[in-house]
Amino acid sequence: MAYLTAFLTGARRTLAARGDLSTQVGMMLLVILALSSVWHAAAVAHGGHVGAYTFGELVWYITFAEACTVPVPARVIEDIGEEIGSGEIAVAMLRPASVVGIRMAIDTGAALARQWCCLLAGGAFAWLLAGPPSAGAATVQAVGVAFLALLLSIALQHALGGIAFWLNDARSTWFLFQKLILIGGGVLIPLNLLPHAVASIFIPLPFAAIAYVPGSFAAGHGSWGLVIGQLCWLIVGFGTAFLVFARGERRLEVLGG
Repeated sequence: MAYLTAFLTGARRTLAARGDLSTQVGMMLLVILALSSVWHAAAVAHGGHVGAYTFGELVWYITFAEACTVPVPARVIEDIGEEIGSGEIAVAMLRPASVVGIRMAIDTGAALARQWCCLLAGGAFAWLLAGPPSAGAATVQAVGVAFLALLLSIALQHALGGIAFWLNDARSTWFLFQKLILIGGGVLIPLNLLPHAVASIFIPLPFAAIAYVPGSFAAGHGSWGLVIGQLCWLIVGFGTAFLVFARGERRLEVLGG
């Protein structure tokens, strides 16, 4: 019950902050427009396709990749570090519920509210730019895959943010995470358009499961093998987050909070 309450609290806070939400969605639409312009030029120059993708597929890929990264800002890692450094986490440890569990429930509620707004606005915008998705049922499946991507992003950020239990600062970590998502996650370009040697390194990594996998499904190029990999990383991510926080909390107790 505590986790459900935390989840709903996060969602309500996000929906109540309409100005921030509108800004985030608006920025996402600008990014989609900018990247779509680039891919349109590339598609025209290559006879209507870029690799295996049509222009329309690329627009829907971009939309879902953005809708899986925008809702969970990388600065969540820094926020976790600040809460650990300020002692806020130590106070939260006095409550009966899991600190990391409650925190992830709040962030999931907030991020899911943002994601639905991004998908609705982004989907309408993508339809306007490139027409309806050609992937059909795969686009519907992409919505579920996008939710798994959101959960994985939250889990990984909490696992990385927990480093602050030892380093007392997570500012550099969130910057690194953001760049890995942009480059290795496939936010800017579908990873299978990269040289094979590079793509074979990036696709199995968890960052690809956050952006490339849902984007691929939206474009009709997804596979259930990618989802299995995403689920495996999700288990690893949540397990690592809970393990890092458990050890970090014990360290605080030993040091006197």
